[in-house]
Amino acid sequence: MENVLINEARTCGMCFGAKSAYVKVVTLLERKKDCGQVILYKQLLHNKDVIQDLRDRGAIFVQDMPEQLNKEDTVVIRAHGETEIFFKRLEERQIHYVDCTCDKVKKIHALIAEKYRNGYSIVIIGDKDHAEVTGSDGWCNNEAIIISSLEDVKQIKNAVKQKIFIIVQTTFNEKKFKDLSDHIIDKYGKSSLIEIFNSLCDAQRKIHDDSVDLASKCRTMIVIGDKNSENTKQLFEKCRSVCTNTLLVECRSVLYESLLKENCVDFTQPIGITGGASTPREVIKNCMQFLKWIAFYKSAYAKIKNKMSKMRCFLSDDNVIINRIIENFIDIALSSKAKYLRGALIMLGYKIAQNGSEKTKYDFDDSLDLAAVYEFLETAVLVHDDVFDKAKKRRNIPTIQEKNSEFYKTAAGVTVKRQKNIINDAVSAAAICAGDIGFYFVNKKLLESYKNNKNIINVLAYLQEIVLTTIKGELLDILLPIEERFGIKYENTANTSATAASVEDYVLQIDTMKTATYTTIGPLGLGLLLASAAEDDITDMRKFATYLGIAFQMKDDLLDIFGTAEQGKPRGSDISEFKITMLYAAVCDNPVMKQELLEYYGHKITKKNLLQVRRIMEKSGAKQIVEKKINAALLECKRILQRISFINEENKDILYGFIFYLELRQR
Repeated sequence: MENVLINEARTCGMCFGAKSAYVKVVTLLERKKDCGQVILYKQLLHNKDVIQDLRDRGAIFVQDMPEQLNKEDTVVIRAHGETEIFFKRLEERQIHYVDCTCDKVKKIHALIAEKYRNGYSIVIIGDKDHAEVTGSDGWCNNEAIIISSLEDVKQIKNAVKQKIFIIVQTTFNEKKFKDLSDHIIDKYGKSSLIEIFNSLCDAQRKIHDDSVDLASKCRTMIVIGDKNSENTKQLFEKCRSVCTNTLLVECRSVLYESLLKENCVDFTQPIGITGGASTPREVIKNCMQFLKWIAFYKSAYAKIKNKMSKMRCFLSDDNVIINRIIENFIDIALSSKAKYLRGALIMLGYKIAQNGSEKTKYDFDDSLDLAAVYEFLETAVLVHDDVFDKAKKRRNIPTIQEKNSEFYKTAAGVTVKRQKNIINDAVSAAAICAGDIGFYFVNKKLLESYKNNKNIINVLAYLQEIVLTTIKGELLDILLPIEERFGIKYENTANTSATAASVEDYVLQIDTMKTATYTTIGPLGLGLLLASAAEDDITDMRKFATYLGIAFQMKDDLLDIFGTAEQGKPRGSDISEFKITMLYAAVCDNPVMKQELLEYYGHKITKKNLLQVRRIMEKSGAKQIVEKKINAALLECKRILQRISFINEENKDILYGFIFYLELRQR
């Protein structure tokens, strides 16, 4: 995790002009949310994260000025500035506007206008299609000579006056500016008075210099910024000149997909991260935290996978029949699709409890056996889950009952339906036994591995609590669909005289008891316990992990319908298995849409049906409701984490990175 480095030049965030524009618009949105609209004319800044943030806050983006505006509406002028005539038209129409033009650009406009009035030929060195350049050209009646190459200098010959004023786009390449201006002086300096004003942005120069220095020390360099931003493109090219594996990442959401590319980043080597002048400090910090989480996770994953491979021999049996089932179990446990996320969280909990002590700064092997056996526990849970759901695949390989059903049908040559059912019942029971073996193996292996550890009794007690609570959640998950299918009124188990519990109440219980308990609460708590963490610290972590686990499950529900690739099971499996999820609960508020959804629930899902289910989820507002619930849960995670004092900054960054991962993941 110490390999993830951030450019210290970016600690203050955006450059002054970009930050000023952003703050002005945020203030407007907060002040005007109950009255007029805040209309951003064209792109305020070249940064997708900023644009999305302002859109989420209620800003309206337009490429052309609307014909009709309310008198309460406010038009915002982008940081790149606009032409003189544009401002005059706004004033003629008595449109209220806020000018967010960068102060440096305003100075350029004033100088151009002054020199133009005084008879100068205006030369702008820059990209003729850049927003700043087209805006600046508008302050000399669009008569500027725009130069971006030596070939363009020839334009000056037919338009030159006795006086030439040269100015440069604030984000233009510094060396190129000097070369072009020197060439103009050499060619026309004898016959004309030439004045040059260096309007390059100093903040950008500082960012670039420090970023290049950082890139020279790294195996991978990540530049965060919009690909349409001139200064970001230059920053990327400069960093790439000293670090060949430099990645241009446009926004936070793209970072997730970028890192999924095979062999894209070597997390064992130094990784640098920086951003363009329009990239907020918070965005860069989020990306740094995400990288730290991925670096930690990848290290933990490799160790857990290796340890589990070594442990498989302890599960094997001499009996051929028994061993075949056990091998099926191990195949699922060691599948390439297994994420080992829960084991990684155990190691993170252990690391947190050490609080950066030298003993475990780089090595968490003391928690490795616990992490590995917990992953076998998860496999046992999944194997049982697959029997209950009659699932055919898990982690992209056949489930135990599916694989053995095919084995026995082929071996026996069975064609009679009644006998097929006998085989199906038998292999389902065998799969349950395989899961039970996994449960008992966990306890046996923990006692062997930690028999001399003073915390083993507390760890085992906590583990039994996790298993018990998870099974109770599984019971609800199995029986709730039956009650929902047949219209049985839900009982409020806490108070039978109270109003019956809603579908959403029960879903929240399942998400907490089943997923949160064995995915986040259990693993983080076990890691802390193994490392002798204080009881109050474990309690604080439990609050954080509860919201984290609930968000994790709701995200899984969302991805089952809207994800870009399959999870442990094929997309849409929640529909075919009649799962009662938060998405289903949200649709229940609309009886008509619920009835339409039930036409697909409990039936085999096809691609066409999945598209129809998506339409229902979106039209009913269920998708948006669940997305808001996920965001609210993750926001609460951040608030709790901010208040927790026993976790050092390094480990907080990793946890924030995990939150960020949950926000971004699309598969």
